[in-house]
Amino acid sequence: MWLSLHDISPFVKSSHKLVYCHNPAPFYKTNLKDFFLCPKFYLFSKFYLFLYKFNIKSNDYVIVQQEWLRNEFSNFFNKSNIVVSHPVSTTQKKVTISIEKSFDDEKLILFYPAFPRSFKNFEVVCAAISLLEKKLQENLELRLTIHGNENRYSRFIYRKYNSLDSINFIGLKNKVQIIDEYNNASFIIFPSKLETWGLPISEAKVLNKPLLVSDLHYARETVGNYEFVSFLPPDEPQKWADCFQNIIDKNFQFTGNTLETPAEPFAKDWYSLSSFVLNL
Repeated sequence: MWLSLHDISPFVKSSHKLVYCHNPAPFYKTNLKDFFLCPKFYLFSKFYLFLYKFNIKSNDYVIVQQEWLRNEFSNFFNKSNIVVSHPVSTTQKKVTISIEKSFDDEKLILFYPAFPRSFKNFEVVCAAISLLEKKLQENLELRLTIHGNENRYSRFIYRKYNSLDSINFIGLKNKVQIIDEYNNASFIIFPSKLETWGLPISEAKVLNKPLLVSDLHYARETVGNYEFVSFLPPDEPQKWADCFQNIIDKNFQFTGNTLETPAEPFAKDWYSLSSFVLNL
């Protein structure tokens, strides 16, 4: 058996061949902003589809992380042998944290852990805060894991929004520091427009933290069955601003989320995927 773990389908002889595909760039609609602020990602989005296409039909199975990716691969490559495999571990234990704490804090702390790329969509939450009245801005803090000097996109975000006192550019953090940030946050926010999964969403769920995320297919599948989540339009800063104001005013309710189990072939976690692969 040959399992290629990074998108490419090489020419090899094997009784069984599989390829694990986890780069969503080809399925994102880029624009001129992406071209100027993240040129590498822009090029990836245009040409990575050809890398996927290379020898892909030689595989017995193509493995992707979500149902929406299976649909995209099926449409582009006319393949039916696509496995959806959720990249999670069922051995992780949830930490019980009082959700009420998020509403009782003197200051609303919003934490967005992400590396600065244009599709991460930092600007929607920054713009949302700029729309709030000064008094409301003083009652919240948005913590972003960028300094403002990492690349063109981070420089763009920093120049445009660093004058807002309620936005804190804390820079990249190690794993221990990130966990501390999770624990100290009132809400974890994730406005990204594109992910194959969205790891911070899963990490926040393990800690039982409240979530505000983009209303997109990837986010709903990653969130799965979870009560303490609300979904917001990724391109509407006013909706995010209204949400922040409602939280501060203690006039906020979670929408929650439930997830239908994807159709077969489906692996619910890493153990299920390894069992599927090894039993071919």
